Amino acid sequence: MSLSPACQLQILPAYEDYEYVQDGDIIIGGVFTVNCLMAGRRILEKPNVISMLCIKPMHHYYKRLQMFLFAIDQMNRNSTILPNVTLGYHLYDSCSDPGKAIKSVLQILSGLGETIPNYSCRDHQKLAGFIGDQSSTTSLPIAQILSIYNHVQVPKSQCSESCFPGYRKVPGFAIQSCCHSCAPCSYGEISNTTDSENCMKCPNHEWPNENRTHCIPKQVEFLSFTDDKISFVFITFSLLCFGKTLLVLAIFISHQDTPIVKANNKSLSFVLLVSIMLGFLCVFLFLGRPVDVTCLLRQIYFGILFTIAVSSVLAKTIMVCIAFKATKPNSKWRKWIGVKLPTCIVLACSSVQVIICVSWLTISPPFKELDTHSYQEKIIIQCNDGSVIGFYSVLGYMGILAAVSFIIAFFARTLPDSFNEAKYITFSMLVFCSVWIAMIPAYLSTKGKYTVAVEIFAILISNNGLLYCIFLTKCFIILCRPELNTKGYLHSKGNI
Repeated sequence: MSLSPACQLQILPAYEDYEYVQDGDIIIGGVFTVNCLMAGRRILEKPNVISMLCIKPMHHYYKRLQMFLFAIDQMNRNSTILPNVTLGYHLYDSCSDPGKAIKSVLQILSGLGETIPNYSCRDHQKLAGFIGDQSSTTSLPIAQILSIYNHVQVPKSQCSESCFPGYRKVPGFAIQSCCHSCAPCSYGEISNTTDSENCMKCPNHEWPNENRTHCIPKQVEFLSFTDDKISFVFITFSLLCFGKTLLVLAIFISHQDTPIVKANNKSLSFVLLVSIMLGFLCVFLFLGRPVDVTCLLRQIYFGILFTIAVSSVLAKTIMVCIAFKATKPNSKWRKWIGVKLPTCIVLACSSVQVIICVSWLTISPPFKELDTHSYQEKIIIQCNDGSVIGFYSVLGYMGILAAVSFIIAFFARTLPDSFNEAKYITFSMLVFCSVWIAMIPAYLSTKGKYTVAVEIFAILISNNGLLYCIFLTKCFIILCRPELNTKGYLHSKGNI
């Protein structure tokens, strides 16, 4: 009666071993994963026997195997590294299967030929050590077998790929601590080392590159003179409008003694034209990289100029009404006709706006601001208005003046034709008020350079509204219909 062993070693035969062998004085054993899956296959000659077949090869795993083979070849070619010693190897594909990995280790320990545990047929060859598998699923049982035979396992085992820069390690749920997954760094964060535990947040003035491996300076945004097409449009349009207004002013000055210019209060017309002309130039304060000085000047300059323009329109409207009343016999309104009253109206209305602006600058003046929060990938260089109340007080006061002018001109529109400038003033104030009322929600809903673009657009359109509505008809009569520019015709037909 024969004794049966306490343990029996039963290894399923592999259909194909994927063995890599090179003879040498020193042998390095290794178990690599090239194919990542094992599947059973029945042998036709032996239907009751199932052999194991490696399937699903992985390119990057095969690349690591080739790197190892190349390294051995280079070391053998260089006689200075291991003089008079040739390195060899005996490698197997574990196919990511623990059983296949154990069989491969036992085969390497036994040498070429049949697998015989506890016995080596290597003769003079010395097995120096082992290269472990990429996964701890196979490396751990390999290490346990090798520890029995006092063999060293060289590299570090892991069940996960290394996390490259731009990614961070996310702990998995496996027992082994080396098991993890890799997650890309969050928006605004980077990692610049392999297997980073955590990603680092970039400073406020920097932003991750595309691969999220290092921080780069954020893009700076403002309405540039040269880099934005919309700036070129604004500059061109502003200069054209300035030229048109200058031309109208020249026409009025050269024809200042004609009835149509006198009838429309030439002093107020000159003041209005100059303020409109300078208003077109204030666009340049809104363009370019903001600094504290331009932030101070742009709103103040714009607010005062537009107040003078609207005050001039208001004075014109009031003078139209007074002129009509003064035509009646023995009218007390005649003493108000002249340049003193409209001048006082313009100065008084403009002085209030100056007081508002000075108070704004004293309490909380505008200043340059770097907005790093509205957009994560860029910094907006903009002007902070300082006091929101100050900014909307300036706009609100202009709105009140425009509304008063519109109301007075609206009720004066039914006056005789000699005084029908009120109709043009009504339409000009309607355009002016409509533009600025529409500007407010657009101004509040945009950010960065587009906020500035909205304000520039409102300045250009409202200024053109004043220019065309009030002066276009008069220039047409002066240049194209001089026969209408007579005192007799104005009194008889009233085409002003």
